[in-house]
Amino acid sequence: MGVHHIKIKYILIALLFVGFNTLYAQIEVVEDVGASLVSDVGLENLQSVSQVQSNVPQAASNAVYIQQIGSNNNSAVQTQTDYSTISLVQNGNANNADINVAAKTFSTNVLQNGNNNFLLEYGNAPSLNLERNIIQNGNEQNVVIFGSNTLTEKIQLNLQGNAKSITIRNFN
Repeated sequence: MGVHHIKIKYILIALLFVGFNTLYAQIEVVEDVGASLVSDVGLENLQSVSQVQSNVPQAASNAVYIQQIGSNNNSAVQTQTDYSTISLVQNGNANNADINVAAKTFSTNVLQNGNNNFLLEYGNAPSLNLERNIIQNGNEQNVVIFGSNTLTEKIQLNLQGNAKSITIRNFN
């Protein structure tokens, strides 16, 4: 009987130890990263993102880099390419980016700095090499790009301020 009680004590102590570790592991520290992280960023920031991307080897591959700082930022990227590099930086809250592109190659750098910015790009141009540099620096800015053609293979957009919109519709 005494050996049986000792085994039960060891089992209870082990379970108690595991239970406290589990509770400790579930504690989470959440910091408020609200608008204080949103900084005034200009073209030089996008250029630094572009420089980082230019160091990526140009092998036949597809890569997506997403950095989100803030709350309720959403991104969806879908490409059908031989080679693509997508860099998406969202600083702020409630920014949305939706990219759905078919192209031979696709390289894009997107910076959404602020709140409630929206980017939608949809295109089907399997023979084109597309390049995009898009800066949305402000709040409630909308960029919508439908389609691609040779006139819009390389696009640079720099939106500054609040409540700005650009819609580009391409027809072949």
